[in-house]
Amino acid sequence: TRGIFYYGIGGAGTDGPLVAPGTYTVKLTVDGKTVTAPVKVMRDRNTKGSDQDIAESAALSYKIYQDANESARLINHIEIARKQLEDTKKLLESGALGKPADKSLVDATAKLDGQFLEAENKLVHPTIAEGDIKSFRGPIGLYLKFIWLGAEAGNGAADVSGNADFRPTQPEVEVFEMLDKQLGEVKSAVAELDSKGLAEYNGVMEKAGMGRVVAGRME
Repeated sequence: TRGIFYYGIGGAGTDGPLVAPGTYTVKLTVDGKTVTAPVKVMRDRNTKGSDQDIAESAALSYKIYQDANESARLINHIEIARKQLEDTKKLLESGALGKPADKSLVDATAKLDGQFLEAENKLVHPTIAEGDIKSFRGPIGLYLKFIWLGAEAGNGAADVSGNADFRPTQPEVEVFEMLDKQLGEVKSAVAELDSKGLAEYNGVMEKAGMGRVVAGRME
């Protein structure tokens, strides 16, 4: 429902990790027909890292990339619900239903929206969500933490040189594990809101003759 703009990173930082040297199978599907072909990714002759180092770096970078994507998916999932809640609240307050606003319904809508927003704020910096692309008024959310960590551990981006040719450092591994755990907690909280919070809210709204709020898909 709103764009998110941020300053300082992009391009390689969000393109995803490079694969480790080796032989892979490329698959192309067009009009229902699939063609496969082997592709050999060669080692950069300028790299000073071992094949094992590069493989471990690529593996961590891919995990970080997956969590960055999961963070973005959760943000979009939350926004789908929040847009419906915001529209419902505006409708209730507008008088368009031909009767004064029911404060209990307005409050219930605002409460659930606030609960979704609390989860969203852990994923993306609130001031960035407001469109302030250079705001540093608070800590960045999990989405950008994964983006920056991916740059540090992987191919680099902006003013970060990266570490794709060498074994991940212990701090990189520990930070990823910490952020991955935090992401799991946010995902669980959102699933709880979907299964219980929305169900209770929709029950109240249906009794009042209002439409349901539909959650986005979680898979």
